[in-house]
Amino acid sequence: MHDARSLSPVRRLGVLIAATALVAAGCGSAAGGGSDSSAKSSEPYHILAVLALSGAFQSLGKGTVDALNVSADLVNKSGGVGGRKIELEFVDDQGDPTKAVSILQAKINERKPDAAIAGSTSNESLAMLPILNRNKIINLGTNSSTKLNDPAKYPYTFRPVDPNENIAKATAQLFVAKGYKKIGIFTPNSASGDSGKAAFTAAVQKAGLTTVTASYGASDVDVTAPLAQLQTGHPDAVIFLALGDAAPGVVLSSRLKAGMTAVPFYGDQSVTVDVTKLVPPAALQGAYVSTYSTSIKPAGGNPRSLAEFIDAVKARGPIVSTILAYTLAADCLRLLQAGAKTAGSTDADKMKTAIENLPDEPAGTWLTYSRMKFSPQNHFNIGTAAADYGSTQIGHWTDGQFVTAAS
Repeated sequence: MHDARSLSPVRRLGVLIAATALVAAGCGSAAGGGSDSSAKSSEPYHILAVLALSGAFQSLGKGTVDALNVSADLVNKSGGVGGRKIELEFVDDQGDPTKAVSILQAKINERKPDAAIAGSTSNESLAMLPILNRNKIINLGTNSSTKLNDPAKYPYTFRPVDPNENIAKATAQLFVAKGYKKIGIFTPNSASGDSGKAAFTAAVQKAGLTTVTASYGASDVDVTAPLAQLQTGHPDAVIFLALGDAAPGVVLSSRLKAGMTAVPFYGDQSVTVDVTKLVPPAALQGAYVSTYSTSIKPAGGNPRSLAEFIDAVKARGPIVSTILAYTLAADCLRLLQAGAKTAGSTDADKMKTAIENLPDEPAGTWLTYSRMKFSPQNHFNIGTAAADYGSTQIGHWTDGQFVTAAS
């Protein structure tokens, strides 16, 4: 496997960072794979992943690569996608939406993929959607801007993530239970930041609490000034979004400089790195995450399917972001398999309809949530339950999970 960061930008764009080139399974459908009249089962199911493998979001990209490779092995062992073995191709767009578009178009001209993992961030994904839709390519990913969830405009786009309002609602209920009255909402100026701000504002206000908001530049290295602006509103607690490898450290370090450590700060699921390596212990005073249960190691240990997945990822190298980024990527491939199985085909139109009408899968099928459901009107997961969300203090971090005090 080549290391994309050791190559020049020009060479990097054309390099196959990692591929799962697996032997054909023979003719006919395999267990869990369904049948496919649109292609021979001996042909690989080619998935193109355009990701940020260098730059500010490289830990997300690296995590996605490892997760997809592990998941491809597991899916292929259980019959592939519609009886076809998955073949992965990774290219680096450096987190740049413009590069993402040019790379994607060049790759489609060279060889149209059966499916795509489109972008490490929402900005990359949104830039690629028109091309993917025009070419009728089923595309998935781990990002969650509400602008991605537009089935009428982008019918081939699905995300195993839940709508932002779901985790926002869970966080708002947590704030009510804590007795907070006014909530500060601190978000970056980006597509994901705007979506998060809207979702948290609506959920908090619906819960009967008041809000005060402030924004910061997504590439800022010091956000003390906008935090000081937020502080003038006297929030009882703050929910913050921090996208990228450095952003959580920037927010919490600036919080320390602004003298706001007496105000509880809650990072949402965008906090995907080991924050203890980014800031001094004083900056973590009263700092929490309100995220998905899969990113919090329970006192009794992980469910078997998740524990085995984490072990498989670790066998490829160190886990560099919260396991959420890995489980969502893995669920992308599981979703393709389930869609092809339900459709009995890997035809994009048939798979699209099948994913919109998925039957319930056995427990342990999905790594991020207990259930995965979509509809013709909603291409984000609408099958989540209260147990899929959790909160814990930011502290010890191991194998991509925040460790609770009792663990």
